Amino acid sequence: MTNSQITPLMFDRSMATQVVRYVTGTFAAEGPKDYTEDELQTLARKLSFMTDSDVQWTALDHLVTTIRELDELDRGNHDMHECWRDGTVDNTLWVLDNIEGRISESVDYVLMTARFQARYADLHLAAA
Repeated sequence: MTNSQITPLMFDRSMATQVVRYVTGTFAAEGPKDYTEDELQTLARKLSFMTDSDVQWTALDHLVTTIRELDELDRGNHDMHECWRDGTVDNTLWVLDNIEGRISESVDYVLMTARFQARYADLHLAAA
């Protein structure tokens, strides 16, 4: 598959959202516990290529942290899990929904920032 065949698909927001969520989730699960700026930049370059955009590595830090928080809760070793171990299922579901919401917001932020940066570059070049 050539780059020209991939690019039109990536303009679909739902597909780009899935790509960012999956690739970042894989990095969060399999990547180093204490990742560096270089590793986030590498992840950003990979996502930029896959979504045909300009993903900013600074936007990925919060997303990776939040995905790891959800994984910790799923495994039962999250701080909130200890507090609510004796609580109701509703509390756990509320925490899961809260974290899922933050992940969705972070993915949206990553895509919004990427799109804004690309649009800004186009406007800047047009003005020159």
